[in-house]
Amino acid sequence: MLWPARTALLMLKTLRIRVLASLALVLALVGWGSSEAFVSFSQRQVQALVERSELELMQRVMLGFQQPIEALVRMAVDYGVWDDSVEHLRKFSRNYLQSNYTPFSMENNATDFAVYLNAAGQLHSAVELQASDVVLSVTPSAATEAAQSMWAHLTAQQRRTGGYAVRSMQGLPVLLAYSPIRHSGGQGELFGAIVFGRKLNAAYMAKLTGLTGVPLRLLPAPVAQPTPPPTASRHRSVRAVTDSTGASEFALEAGLPDLMQEMLSTSASAIRWSAATVLVVALFSVAWLTNRLILGRLRRFSRLARSQQQFDSETMPLWPVQGQDELDDLARALNELMRRLFLAHDTLKAQAHTDALTQLGNRLHFFERLELLLALQRRQPEMTLAVLVLNIDDFRLVNDALGHAAGDLVLVEIAGRLRADARESDTVVRFGDDEFAILAFLNGGEPGICVFAERVLAA
Repeated sequence: MLWPARTALLMLKTLRIRVLASLALVLALVGWGSSEAFVSFSQRQVQALVERSELELMQRVMLGFQQPIEALVRMAVDYGVWDDSVEHLRKFSRNYLQSNYTPFSMENNATDFAVYLNAAGQLHSAVELQASDVVLSVTPSAATEAAQSMWAHLTAQQRRTGGYAVRSMQGLPVLLAYSPIRHSGGQGELFGAIVFGRKLNAAYMAKLTGLTGVPLRLLPAPVAQPTPPPTASRHRSVRAVTDSTGASEFALEAGLPDLMQEMLSTSASAIRWSAATVLVVALFSVAWLTNRLILGRLRRFSRLARSQQQFDSETMPLWPVQGQDELDDLARALNELMRRLFLAHDTLKAQAHTDALTQLGNRLHFFERLELLLALQRRQPEMTLAVLVLNIDDFRLVNDALGHAAGDLVLVEIAGRLRADARESDTVVRFGDDEFAILAFLNGGEPGICVFAERVLAA
């Protein structure tokens, strides 16, 4: 009874069976998930798509409503930093008003009136477009009272920057774009304010309707007056209108087209796209699994193999091991081979820099350390680099009288004394025969070197 289970476990350890089993499982899950998603998608598709389309359409409508408002605010800000506007507030200038406010310019900018207020918020002067003619005035009117009332309710912070407000004037909505009047630098003393007015009447809303393609009208907020019931092709959507001071007194009503029939007509295309999506997901799943289990690991193996062609790394790169399949067995074998190879490499490298008899550094080690210490001395000129070269007087007599074995013992003893007397930062090497050398990096100049040399000779 245990044999089939063991066989199944052994089969799952092989890469081929694991790949096939994983692919079968993924395709089964994708097929089941796609069928469930199709059922849910077909039920909610039309409703979600209609809601999203209506939201986007309403956002475009609100953007179309805001753009001319922002243009009027920018114009108010421009007038607010003109030096001519400052001079007009200081001394009333009919020429300034007549040259800047013509019937053509006011109609072109969709401006019905402009009101100038002094620093105290009182009326200074005003112009109003009436029957294709511009009327200059310094007496109160409905337009000037609306501008004064709006300016009086602004906070100090709101008065320092340009903005707009939607207010009621004689029962009709009016847009008031305001800006403080300062010198051309836009800083310093506040001389007053300028308020541009635009009546949001039926004619203006009809113009916006032509631009947006959606019937628009402004209603008091909250909506108190009755609205016509939605038609078969349209239904109403109401959004509160906000301005620079917060919520305004009006709401924007838009008659949005009913997109339900249009969405139903496109459901067949949506179903085809759903089937195509399922296929794409399945293909990407197969590609991802194949890459993760086989191709990706082989690519990593290939990169490691190319990097090991240059045998100059100080650390041994490890081949990736993820489990118990065939690639993991190959990776373990390669890691063991590389471990032995790096160990042999390190041994040979140590032997190439070490004197076999005394275990001191050899000539090659000396010149490598000398190059390093010279570079260090150039960065620290206050330090002194000393090279002490020593040999043994009449050392040949020891070899001739007592033999080379005795001479080797003498060399080993001298090497031990030099190593014991030298500091950790010093380098002690044997050039050959009875010739030794010491590289010392000292702080103290020539006197320090002499003291160090005498101590070495004493040892």
